[in-house]
Amino acid sequence: MGYITKGVLLENWGKGLVDAAYTRKNPGVTVPVTCTAAKGPSPSYINQLNFVLSRDHENLDDNGISGEEFFGNATTRTAPFMVDNVTDGQTLYCQLRKDDNKYAVYNITIYVFDLPVLKSAPKKGSITNSTVTISWSAWDEQNEDGDPPVIGYTPYYKLASEQDWSIQDTSTSIKALNFTFTALTPEKRYSFSVAAVREGEMGEGPKSPMLNATTICTVPLSGPREVQATVTGERQENVEITWQVPSDKQVNCGSGVSKFIIYYSSNDVEPYDEGTKDILDPDATSYIFENLMVGMTYTFQMTLTTAGGESPFSDEVTHLLPSNIFVIPEIMKQMYTSLSVVLYLHKLVFNTSAKALSWAFPSAGLIAGSTIGAFLLIVLLVLLVIYLWRKSKSDKGMNDSQATRTKFGTSSSAFNPDVEPVTVITEEDGDNLYLNIEKPVPILVTNLETYMKNCEESKSNTLEQQFQGFNKGKQFASEVGEEDDNRQKNRFKNMIAYALRRVILEKLEGDPHSDYYNANYIKNAEEFNAFIACQDQILHPLTTSENGDTGESVKYSHADKPD
Repeated sequence: MGYITKGVLLENWGKGLVDAAYTRKNPGVTVPVTCTAAKGPSPSYINQLNFVLSRDHENLDDNGISGEEFFGNATTRTAPFMVDNVTDGQTLYCQLRKDDNKYAVYNITIYVFDLPVLKSAPKKGSITNSTVTISWSAWDEQNEDGDPPVIGYTPYYKLASEQDWSIQDTSTSIKALNFTFTALTPEKRYSFSVAAVREGEMGEGPKSPMLNATTICTVPLSGPREVQATVTGERQENVEITWQVPSDKQVNCGSGVSKFIIYYSSNDVEPYDEGTKDILDPDATSYIFENLMVGMTYTFQMTLTTAGGESPFSDEVTHLLPSNIFVIPEIMKQMYTSLSVVLYLHKLVFNTSAKALSWAFPSAGLIAGSTIGAFLLIVLLVLLVIYLWRKSKSDKGMNDSQATRTKFGTSSSAFNPDVEPVTVITEEDGDNLYLNIEKPVPILVTNLETYMKNCEESKSNTLEQQFQGFNKGKQFASEVGEEDDNRQKNRFKNMIAYALRRVILEKLEGDPHSDYYNANYIKNAEEFNAFIACQDQILHPLTTSENGDTGESVKYSHADKPD
């Protein structure tokens, strides 16, 4: 006996089985196969042979193979078959059989499509207490296994501790490259995978590598409780916020509190002071504000944050920050001259002179002691100061005061990061005539970092606001001072030359240029710096000795005339 292989007839059979064909399918799908036989001169009884399809070459093995009715014409007969459970590269055999003997065989090898494979695990997206979003890259024909075309993807999920995968109703063969799983349990660990799907029945490929992700806890049910605001600090210049952390059931998160947030605002007057402060210590129960605006009413509210989000707001707490808290002084030393007295008290400097009475806080401090004793001490101090001040009013001489004095300017204590700067009272209030007289508040290098941090946290005293506060350009007209006739009279180059602030004098006879001179910022007769305009010798010289000797004197303008 012989058989036909790959369409070639063995010579002793003439014409017999001449062809076989199939339709390529995805793995596991029933494959249609056809076998065709041709009539020939021998044997003449071909129609009496059984036309079968077998899984075995020698014997008849038609398990999972079903035949259908023949069809053909006068020269050929074609038998259709349906084959289940075909594996890639499997060989089937078309046979002509009779009485358990085969008379002809035609081999046909069946190939199935390779299913697409995603080599990379999906990526994690947004996660809530009940949802997880994943995304993945499209199947790449050039770099990944499988046969095209891919028509979609199927996302899978399961609890990480379990074996069986599940899909959600809307996740079957989607065309998008992302999917959000819903209705998940808070604070549970899940596994996620994706399978690519090619066209045709059973075209879904194997699952990709897994991604593990854990849902977060739910939003806290309550914010901080028992929120209170109290004044604190040595000068009562700070506000302390205290609170209680709610129960674990109210926090509602296994990982606990991640931070507290304090919201504060004061809308009494412009500029409004408002902002937030994050407390990153989950065990904290208090915080002290050190740079709020005194004399303002502040409103405070709090929330807490967990992995699940931010809690509802606590009840509002409103508090007025006092504008002036007196500090009980303690005498450390005293120094006085005929014109002034300076009392150095603990945390307080008290100065009096013939021209001024002033006090300031170089640094904050609260002295504890008996209330009655402190009151008596203050009364004694006031009486002493009044006595010395009256005594110094009648004396003339050198001023040994330790405090800075200007007639038109102010002086301030050095910056202390814990104390709001206090301006020392000068002997005359009002705007400065010259812009370069007022002295800035000094900031120690050691305090610069704290000062910068305070400005960053403040909503009303930022560095940008301070910079914008600088005067820009000319503040006053200077046309008169720039005229050719007057330009040469601007002799004091270190002064800001504004025509509006020139001292205009009465012209001297015979001197047409004696009407316009700058004022000198120099010591006057009482050794205080003042603006003095010099013009010429006065008509009646001042005596400088008992015997009537005269010396060169000056005529004072209305800028500063001696008493």
